[in-house]
Amino acid sequence: MIVYILPTKNTIGIVHYRDLEADEWIFQGDAQVDPQYEVYREMRSTVRQDWRPFNPRTNVLWCKHIVDCMARGLPKKGKLRQTLEEVSLRLPSYTDLRSFLKGDEFFGRKK
Repeated sequence: MIVYILPTKNTIGIVHYRDLEADEWIFQGDAQVDPQYEVYREMRSTVRQDWRPFNPRTNVLWCKHIVDCMARGLPKKGKLRQTLEEVSLRLPSYTDLRSFLKGDEFFGRKK
């Protein structure tokens, strides 16, 4: 289950954010039970425990998590699973999703 918590949102120049440091349990969960706990730990490291500014890398981390979840739900030898696993391996090389969408070979473009 993916827990949606909006850490940062900019609305007409006002930044709304949730300081996830107040929810220590999010970072202590067992990633073997639910991989999203590892995503939260990676996000925490990425934002250096400062949730106020927007950090586009956190979107990359969530996208990779979602791609991994989709891949795990497919037959192991299927072409779609293989494609998703390849995308998952490339995603971490991007700093934001815009760069991924504009430049990844998955979309017929070279990085």
